[in-house]
Amino acid sequence: MKEIFQKYLEKVDMMKTITGISVIVIFGTMVLFLITKDLPEHNREAVIHVLGIIEGAVMAIVSFYYGSSKGSQKKEEIIQNMSEKK
Repeated sequence: MKEIFQKYLEKVDMMKTITGISVIVIFGTMVLFLITKDLPEHNREAVIHVLGIIEGAVMAIVSFYYGSSKGSQKKEEIIQNMSEKK
C-alpha cells in the first residue's frame, strides 16, 4: 500500500491538488453559509460576487481535471514515454 501511495505522489503535482481541494472546500463552505445564515443587506451583493468568483475557480479546476487539459497532459506523457523507449 505504501508503494502505491508513493507512486501516486510522484505523479501528482501537490500544489495543484492542494489548491483544487482548498477552492472546492471554500466554495462548499460559502454555499452552506448562504443557505443557513441570513446576510445583512449591505453585505449581500459583495458576498454573492465573491461566491461567483470562487464558483468560476471551481469550474476551472473541474474542467482541468476532467476536461481536455487532462487529456492533453496524458497524451504528452504517452509521447514522452514512447520517445524514451527508443
